[in-house]
Order: sequence, then structure tokens, then C-alpha cells
Amino acid sequence: MRVLGLVVLFVIVVVALLVFLHWYVAPTKPSERKDLVLALAQILGGTALLSGLYFTWRTLKINREGQITERFTRAIEQLGATMNGDKNMEMRLGGIYALARITRESPEDHWPIMEILTAYLRQHARLGLDEARTPPEMVPDPEKLERPPDVQAIVSIIRNRSTYFHHGEPDRLKLSYTNLSLTYLEDAHLESVDLEHSRLWWSYLNGAHLDEAALTGADLRNAFLENANLIGATLHKADLGAMVEGANLNEAKLGGADLRKALGLTQDQLDQAYGNEDTQIPDNLERPASWAENPDDISHLD
Repeated sequence: MRVLGLVVLFVIVVVALLVFLHWYVAPTKPSERKDLVLALAQILGGTALLSGLYFTWRTLKINREGQITERFTRAIEQLGATMNGDKNMEMRLGGIYALARITRESPEDHWPIMEILTAYLRQHARLGLDEARTPPEMVPDPEKLERPPDVQAIVSIIRNRSTYFHHGEPDRLKLSYTNLSLTYLEDAHLESVDLEHSRLWWSYLNGAHLDEAALTGADLRNAFLENANLIGATLHKADLGAMVEGANLNEAKLGGADLRKALGLTQDQLDQAYGNEDTQIPDNLERPASWAENPDDISHLD
């Protein structure tokens, strides 16, 4: 029906154009009529060419969308691949990297894929309620900790993505109750990320953008947070204490962060970080003299 409608519309336009040109030019000689016919033919030829280009572009677009949909479906199937009851890691990694490639080729699919990948982490790197807090004596040596390749692959995609919350992504990443120990997230854009009750032992978060991040109950023991941006972050009962030497907060930006009930926080860690009058600290610690006295003066925290 759509094609038939276009054909009828085309015929009407041709007839109307012929009538208009005949009225406008008003040919009286055979040569003038010939010129009118030639002009009309050229117009119709150009119109046909443009129509052909449009339909070719439309066909290519539809084919491309169909190919992306097919690849998307195949990649989702690969995410759940198993072999003899265990994860088929090769297939899963193939699916993960196929989804990453689709995000680069099809920006409109970026956010749905981010939701799928973070949901995968919440499912396959999930911490139970009883696992979210581990006593120091039960923490294994870092060399014995497992860093599953599927988890690290997704973390790498998150780290390397070019759009993020308020800059192309409509919502914050949701990674609560996930085990992200030993993962690499240097300079990652994690603005407002939900990492509540997540485990980040020995995770590399140097230079990470954790502005207004939800880190309530997060286990950050021995995490590397050097030069990380934690402005406005919530660290209620987040564990910054030591299994070996504690979270590295050297030059971390803590302007406006809530540290009042952070666990294991030491004076040395505060002294190494940057903060201001809006930074809330535990009653048993002192505000470093080097911190900005004016709550609006956070120029050194940018």
C-alpha cells in the first residue's frame, strides 16, 4: 500500500508539473513544445535518480539494522553459553565483545547494552548479604583472588566507554552487591554509580570519576583511589581500613563527601586527600589544615 501510494503520488505530481509548465511556458511552436518535453524529461530523470538514491539508502539502512539486530540476538545467546554445566567462557567473551562493538556502531543501542552488561555483573559477580562484609582474617591473599575473565571484560568496556551519566547515558550504572575485586577502572567515568555493598578489594580506581557515587557499605579495603574524584560521594559505613595498608586516598578529591561513618578511616588517609568545609569526617579525626576553608573553594579539586 505504501509503494502504491507513492506511485499514485508520483503520477499526480508529474501531471500537475506538466500542466503547470504548459500553462507557464504556453508553447506555440513545435520547437517550444519539444523544449518543454525535454525539460520535463530532465526533471523526471533527476527525480527518478534522487528517488533511486533514497530507496537505495533506505534499503541499506534496513539491512544494516537487520544485521545489528541479528548480531545483538546472537551475542545475547552467547552470554548464557554453557558447556557441561559450566560457563563456556570463550562463547561468553565473544558475546561480550560483540555487544561492545555494537555500542560503537549503533549509539542508540549503547544504553540498553550497558544495562544488559551491568545486569550480567549483578548476576554473575553477585555478593550475598552475608558476603558483603568479610572479616580481615577471612580475606585471602590477593594473588589467590580470582578475577573472572568475563567480569574483567565487562569492566574494561565500562572503563573505555565514551558516554556516561549526564553525557549520553540517561541513568547511572547499577553495580550494588557485586564483587569487583582486582578490577581495573582507572580514570573510568562512574559518576553517581551505585556501588553500595560492593567489594572492591585491591581494585584500581586511580583517577576514577566517582562524583556523587553511592558507596554505602562498599568494601574498599586496599583499593587504589589515588587522585580519584569522590566529590559529593556517600561513604556511609564504607570500609576504607587496612588488610595490608588501607585504601590509598593520596590526592583523592573528597569535597562534600560524607565520611562520618566510614570504617577504618585514619588521619593519615585524610591528610593525603583533598577536601573542604563541606567534607563530613568522623568525630575522632581532625580536619587537615591544608583543606580549603571556604566550602565554595574547590578549585584544587577539579
